[in-house]
Amino acid sequence: MKYSSKIFYVIILSGIIFQVLAACTSKNLDSDSLSFSEAQEYEGEILFENSENVRIKFYLSEGGTFINQIDFSMDKLFLEPAEQDSGVSNTVISDASLTNTKGFDVTDGKIISDSFFIFELTVIDSCIYGMISIEHEQNNILMANSPVYIVIPNITTPKDIPVDILFN
Repeated sequence: MKYSSKIFYVIILSGIIFQVLAACTSKNLDSDSLSFSEAQEYEGEILFENSENVRIKFYLSEGGTFINQIDFSMDKLFLEPAEQDSGVSNTVISDASLTNTKGFDVTDGKIISDSFFIFELTVIDSCIYGMISIEHEQNNILMANSPVYIVIPNITTPKDIPVDILFN
């Protein structure tokens, strides 16, 4: 075999190896992206302090670009005045539910809210996670609870949640 033929084969083989590596890399990236062929639901409990059975459900659009709706329910939700010297006592909301159809864009894998639900959550195929709290104005006094870390699993297409997310 001539020297030029060997170089040609090395170039072809290098190209094939490069294509295989590129395909493997893009496959790994795709596993973290939100491209579903159907809408997804994420549902779980929020463990707010002094509260009972607080549940949240997110409805993610097909393709993973938009949260269409959030359902929120509780047996008991404890809120306290944001300012301790306000002269207002703590509030307990019992047996209530709320549906938010305002919607939220999923931008760079994040959803952000600064009204009632206060959060910046990360959305991945297996779960939605991050810090969340609630702020509610009552008689011109801001009532709130302490932020908590949540991990809300995907219930439409369940997948293993990475350990570093579970135990953050």
